Amino acid sequence: MISRVQMRVTFLMLMASAAVSAFAGGSLEYRFASSVPAVSSTYDSTIENDLPQTLSITHISFNAGSTSYFVTFSAGQSGTFANRQARSAAGGTLNYQIMDNAASRNVLEDLSINPPIQNVLSGTNPASGIQQLTSNFVVVLPASQLPNAGTYTDSVNVGLYSGAPTGTSTAQTTQTMSLSFTVPKIAELSLVPIGSPFVPGSTSSLMDFGILTQGTSRGVDLLVRANSSYQVALQSQHGGVLAITTAGDTSTIPYTLQFNGAPLSLPAGVPNTAINAGPPTSGARYPINIVIGNIGNATEGTYQDNITITVTAN
Repeated sequence: MISRVQMRVTFLMLMASAAVSAFAGGSLEYRFASSVPAVSSTYDSTIENDLPQTLSITHISFNAGSTSYFVTFSAGQSGTFANRQARSAAGGTLNYQIMDNAASRNVLEDLSINPPIQNVLSGTNPASGIQQLTSNFVVVLPASQLPNAGTYTDSVNVGLYSGAPTGTSTAQTTQTMSLSFTVPKIAELSLVPIGSPFVPGSTSSLMDFGILTQGTSRGVDLLVRANSSYQVALQSQHGGVLAITTAGDTSTIPYTLQFNGAPLSLPAGVPNTAINAGPPTSGARYPINIVIGNIGNATEGTYQDNITITVTAN
């Protein structure tokens, strides 16, 4: 019995010795410490969508000295690094990009086009042993895209290499990164001077009539971008009249409002639907014109009204 115990201990010691010797000659390995991130987000068309991501990498080396690694990203289903695209089941596209960070904005590529060092994620590890490393990148969706509502997906191969992309390199491992973006129904408006293009974020306009005179008019264009049918409604604070701002005075001056060439009444505090539009649009234009009515014996002072315009996706 004693002899068998001694033999087993000797066997285990030999196994441990063999495991160490496997790394004794300058062995090197890089691997992903966990699955690459699955990127998922709801798209906001009003801003650039920056989605930071992190890769966890395990470095293993014994007597290998200082070593380098780099990470590559394939083009995805678009087949081009210049314009990566996620696609819907119906064939719609949503542009996105994979970059090193939102400041430098270097597009990350793979070895199929011999990328320079700034177009891969790279790092150097000076120590032997086992280290946990991280590499950061960002997925960017440009603003003002207007694809149909739905889910847009893509998949990208993420490759991990030892060495450098412009020199000698050895493939270590590859994983697939999935990307999924949800595009909601979108309806955006822009109030701009007559004839001007859509300006994101331009959602207010001041019509200054100066000294009020009957028949004086001012105009502005309402532009609508939508990826579905939509509704436009207008609501007046004072019920379609200019009200004096002097406290205790109830004087008013009437005006008429034309929306897209047709008169539109504005009852007090009640939204009035100006139009229900069917197809999606990249920039429908609706002229709004206001004409001052009979001033009569209105009290001298400053008059105003606030008109709220609401565009709703159906």
